[in-house]
Amino acid sequence: MDLSADESPPLSNAPIQEAILDVRTTNNDSFSPEVIKERLPLDVPEFNRIEERIEGKVKLHLEKGKQLSAEKPNAETAALIFRNTENTEAIQLRRNGFGFSRLKPYENWGNFYSGFVENWNKCERFVLGKEINRIGVRYINALPISSGQIDLSDLFLLRPEYPDNLGGAANNIFLKLSFQEKGANGQHINSNLILRSGNTMDGNPTFILDIDVSAICNCHPLDKDFEKFTLELRTIKNRIFKNSLTPQYYDTFK
Repeated sequence: MDLSADESPPLSNAPIQEAILDVRTTNNDSFSPEVIKERLPLDVPEFNRIEERIEGKVKLHLEKGKQLSAEKPNAETAALIFRNTENTEAIQLRRNGFGFSRLKPYENWGNFYSGFVENWNKCERFVLGKEINRIGVRYINALPISSGQIDLSDLFLLRPEYPDNLGGAANNIFLKLSFQEKGANGQHINSNLILRSGNTMDGNPTFILDIDVSAICNCHPLDKDFEKFTLELRTIKNRIFKNSLTPQYYDTFK
């Protein structure tokens, strides 16, 4: 497969809010949040802001003739997120994987991918389970819009339809699509797209276009085919992004 076949020229004003390259593994039974919080900052001192995501499990008991009861939640750390001081990069370590994020300003794939490899090398020993089973490329785009009533057909080729006879006007939208295609080597590649309305941090209206492309794959990040495979996922992501927007709206990001 020619990875450049569907590749459009880079957008100089790409609306990328966050780019994520994610590797999932089988569960690592030796995953230790306390050890990671103690040792990893020695390897990545620039990632000095730590967030902990807690996951709680509640066990319910239901017996005939008795009132529903619940055991106390069993809370545990599901993920650790390390952010750099500028909040432009983040690494996430989980019991079942690793993720690297580049936030605004996103520069280019080369820098993003190099950052992933560099930090994978520093974190692998803390997160790697018995085997890798999924690789994903996800881009979250914040698409600026003007205030007031807008016509979605001016912006999106892919959009929810709003029948005129419903009356009124929609003030929020949410659209989710999942689809599958075959990759260059015959593997199934899964794409998930979410389009929703929202607001930026400073309150301006926006549309969020969240595109996640992934595949079941046991390719290790240090294998020679890993970058080629992630490029294939990125190419699919770019195609979905371009073909979701009208040509005139897409051109505003050039």
